[in-house]
Amino acid sequence: MPLSLLESRIDELPRECTVVAYCRGPFCTFSADAVRRLRELGFDARRADVSVHSVSMRQKEHWDEVYRNKAPDSVSWYRPRLEQSLAWIEACALSSDAHIVDVGGGASTLVDDLLDRGFERLSVVDLSEEALGHSKARLGDAAQAVQWVVGDATTRLFDEASVDLWHDRAVFHFLTDEARRDAYVEALRASLRPGGFAIIATFGPTGPERCSGLPVTRYASAEIAAVLGRGFELIDQADDEHVTPWGAPQDFAYALLRRV
Repeated sequence: MPLSLLESRIDELPRECTVVAYCRGPFCTFSADAVRRLRELGFDARRADVSVHSVSMRQKEHWDEVYRNKAPDSVSWYRPRLEQSLAWIEACALSSDAHIVDVGGGASTLVDDLLDRGFERLSVVDLSEEALGHSKARLGDAAQAVQWVVGDATTRLFDEASVDLWHDRAVFHFLTDEARRDAYVEALRASLRPGGFAIIATFGPTGPERCSGLPVTRYASAEIAAVLGRGFELIDQADDEHVTPWGAPQDFAYALLRRV
């Protein structure tokens, strides 16, 4: 929530919880003003230790390094085809010109399958330009039909209500910091049109506690919906056992939600 809207939207904030104020940019100044005002109004408020921007830069460097040194089909999260996601996308009965966004889809093959199904407005978002480069090379000339976005899903990358379906397999569970998680939800809520769909998959309750050396937060499907909060309706859920390239099983939880 921007500082300029704080006063007009103050009733949306939960008084029973600690409110964390953060800045998107590298020089965090407005968050201190927000904390001061929130405390004047009786809220338990604190300032995030780092800006969303600085965390994002460290994450970008990490993922660029991963994809410089590893083939896309050798990482633990690699899956030749995202069957659960594709089944739900088909069930959503979207038109061919629907805007589908794959968040964290850098080297994923989902975009290949969506192109094969005739979808014409596809955007793939990833922090890592290296990861996106693998997909562009794999697709060849077909890559020209896709919008490739080097960016952080905790920031607004798309126009208001311009997305028909938001897909995220394994970005959300890396958002262990409350400020970044809240920023992601804000960006999703703003970008997805009313009636649009979101597919979010994370490690499930018995899944790994770390991935690529980074900590994660594990969720059941209903917990994903609870964290997204107001404006989202859980319409389906599924558990999935992902098997890594070396044969290790990993518990995943999937949630299909509608923007209301």
